[in-house]
Amino acid sequence: MALHAGWVKRLPVPPNVSTATRANIPSTVGSSRPRAKSVVAGAPKPPPKPARRPAQTPVTPPPTAAAKGKRREVPDPSPSPEPVEPASKRPRVEDTVDEDAEVPAQEPVEELPDALEKQQRIDKGYEDYYQAIRMIRRALGEHVSIESAFTLGAEIAASPERMARLQPGVKYTRECQLVDAWETLQAMQPALVECEGYFQEHPDEVAKLLTYMDAVAKRTRSEDLARLRDSVIEYSNPLKGVMAELSAKSARGFKHPHTARLLFPIAKIDMYDEDPETFRLRVVNGDKTLPIVAKDWPVFVYDEDLYEVGHMKAGLLRSLLLVMCYKHVYTGRSSAHRQVELYATYKGKPSLARKYKLNDVTPESIIYVAVLMRSALSSCTMWGDSDGGWSGPAFVRSLMRVFKMYPIWADNTLKWWRLQVYGDVDDEHEFDVDPNGECAGDLIDLEGDDSEYEDPRMRKPVADNFQEGSSKDGGVPHQPSDDD
Repeated sequence: MALHAGWVKRLPVPPNVSTATRANIPSTVGSSRPRAKSVVAGAPKPPPKPARRPAQTPVTPPPTAAAKGKRREVPDPSPSPEPVEPASKRPRVEDTVDEDAEVPAQEPVEELPDALEKQQRIDKGYEDYYQAIRMIRRALGEHVSIESAFTLGAEIAASPERMARLQPGVKYTRECQLVDAWETLQAMQPALVECEGYFQEHPDEVAKLLTYMDAVAKRTRSEDLARLRDSVIEYSNPLKGVMAELSAKSARGFKHPHTARLLFPIAKIDMYDEDPETFRLRVVNGDKTLPIVAKDWPVFVYDEDLYEVGHMKAGLLRSLLLVMCYKHVYTGRSSAHRQVELYATYKGKPSLARKYKLNDVTPESIIYVAVLMRSALSSCTMWGDSDGGWSGPAFVRSLMRVFKMYPIWADNTLKWWRLQVYGDVDDEHEFDVDPNGECAGDLIDLEGDDSEYEDPRMRKPVADNFQEGSSKDGGVPHQPSDDD
């Protein structure tokens, strides 16, 4: 499934990585030759081309930004029994650069600590890049790292044999997820592809950059989870006193009846409702005869009014609780209880949708919020990929497979989500139409075509059609004649 246009944003170039023109940078986008092995962190550097003059002495590094444009002095080598060449014959810095090289020498990527405050990031010049990475996290979805998408995902996508073996509609494997993540990353961060030549020569730099991006991504996930920690309970219509009982994270999950029912598998909910306490305690005590695995989709992702026994697509991902949590993350807390107000403005900090100009919903973003909700409802006090027999990565892939396997259901589901979150931005709204049909924009269609404007006299300025003073003194307007 192609990335939705509402999420494709060209993001800035990484700080301190300057690129040459696109035409001069070797790129493998759209080609069949492998490219990922050349940029994998720790990959061996390609063999250097022979220099114009063989260097017998240690080669000094390229000049830094501070020394740019100045002649660097090469220090004398340490004393050795062999004779030292005169300084005039030593290779200069510019002599060590291949004349045929198309990409100039570039500075290493600066170490980017994640803990810097906003003002410090602004001072260092990478606040925009920091914010861009945060959106990449939400676009890729959970349980796939940026580093894996950039390295493994690109490698799989470049191999026709491996791509031919993928069947995402039959089994949505980790390889399918990595390829989708690579395509999304490539669309949102083309600078990573443009810097391929630089990263080939500096594999340690791409490792540093990807490590930083994943650190920012984890921080983003933690902040989004913190937003939903108590709100998910509030939005689930708890009984009086339940909010206080669930204030401690360790008291949630199957330890409390309210959260237990939301987490219980929808396919077994009838059995649970017959004897909630017994089934809840069986799960708490780890009863192996009642396993709850990733494919046991929980009640909170379903609209129970639409769900039918034996029809698992009915009501799937139509939960109003899921919609409210999605809006809380993307369109702001104040919008969670509101009807869609397409052109409404809210005071305070802008939402993600307004900040990044989002107007679409993707499968990855829906499942990302569902994973956050699963963690917020559970009793786990720390983030983890698993909870008993439940696996987060398997949960994500099981839902993504449905979008791949059933395109009609997927299309209808995404249209429904778009309507719930952003409204139908393509269709006319009631304030765009005059019920009496008396708007100028409607009446103009009754005039027929515009053939009357073929007469050049009709294109004269309005002021030329009136005698002096006629417009205000009640004079008769001058009518054009055949002699005009």
